[in-house]
Amino acid sequence: MLALRSVAFNVLFYLNLVLHIIAALPTFFLPRHAFIAVAKSWGSSSNALLAVAGIRVEMRGLEKIPEGALLRRLQASVRVGNVCADPVV
Repeated sequence: MLALRSVAFNVLFYLNLVLHIIAALPTFFLPRHAFIAVAKSWGSSSNALLAVAGIRVEMRGLEKIPEGALLRRLQASVRVGNVCADPVV
């Protein structure tokens, strides 16, 4: 049963993705909000497909998000180790 739900989810997810990509192509020539609308539609339909796989989503802490604009700053420390520019022979 789990394998059947997984296959059904994958087929529906990629079909949904392809249809939204095709729908998004003309929006590159339209105002930005048209592309955002297609992206939101894809996100909500992908979340709805989680029910096919039997996945439940619970969102906590939404009441703690302040009203209005929100600026979030993240610090990413990037550490580069031993980088070798010599080609492997």
